[in-house]
Amino acid sequence: MADTLEVPINISDHFATFIHLDIHTYHNKSFQRKIYLYKRANFCQVNHDISNIDWDEVWNVDDAIDKITDKFTSKLDELIEQYIPSKIITVRSKDKPWFTPEIKKNIRIRDRLRKKALKSKRTDHLSA
Repeated sequence: MADTLEVPINISDHFATFIHLDIHTYHNKSFQRKIYLYKRANFCQVNHDISNIDWDEVWNVDDAIDKITDKFTSKLDELIEQYIPSKIITVRSKDKPWFTPEIKKNIRIRDRLRKKALKSKRTDHLSA
């Protein structure tokens, strides 16, 4: 919608124009992602199992390169799933990189204590 507004003559000798835009913004939704905990991985066992794989079976010359790639990837995925622990995290696009779960937890505690102190009108509830 666009229109004009009458403006007092002592301010301007023209009408003021305005426009109303109905703009819908896109907000990235949160999503879940699997991350691997490499600090807790058993790399010795991964290396041992990699050295014991029959690579001639994977690198079969008669197979197409796509099939060889799929075999290699599935072998690697098996080892990763077996020896590298993982967890599912929720990624929120609005969160800053430094906004860790510990900070969120402390903010919730702070807000809970503040709400309790405001309700009871006692300042000792702020330092619980």
